Amino acid sequence: MKGRKKTVEQHKQDGTFRKDRHLPDLIQAGRHSDAVEVYPEDLPPEASKYWYLIVSNMKIAKSLNDEDLTMIRSLVMCYHLQDQCFKNISENGLQLILTNSKGAEYVQRNPALESLDAVQKRIILFSKHLGLSPLARTDIGVSKSDKKDPLLDLI
Repeated sequence: MKGRKKTVEQHKQDGTFRKDRHLPDLIQAGRHSDAVEVYPEDLPPEASKYWYLIVSNMKIAKSLNDEDLTMIRSLVMCYHLQDQCFKNISENGLQLILTNSKGAEYVQRNPALESLDAVQKRIILFSKHLGLSPLARTDIGVSKSDKKDPLLDLI
């Protein structure tokens, strides 16, 4: 029978839904414009490696859509901020020795540690929403790849 394709919801109601066959239309088609693949000029140049890695992983999974652009940008910035936190911690240590107005020294935890914790939580959240973790890929129905996930090397 030719005609309109059934929606995922219709398949679920009819009892004919198969996770490996009936993906949401945007994920199934992997619809995106070329603009998503171009690194935005307003983002830091040193963060471009994350942009291309995320976009290429999403293209392989056929889950790259124009609607994801804002979230991809946010995830790239989170990775960039994570790099800055790592750099700050490696240069200044876990604790900072500061001097108060009376000249007395005191020890304070490096604020970059709190920033790092917050950024890493956001990375996990954005990665789940974009289907960049193994669990998230199974939730959205993206088939398992035999290739090693290069995003895991960054973590």
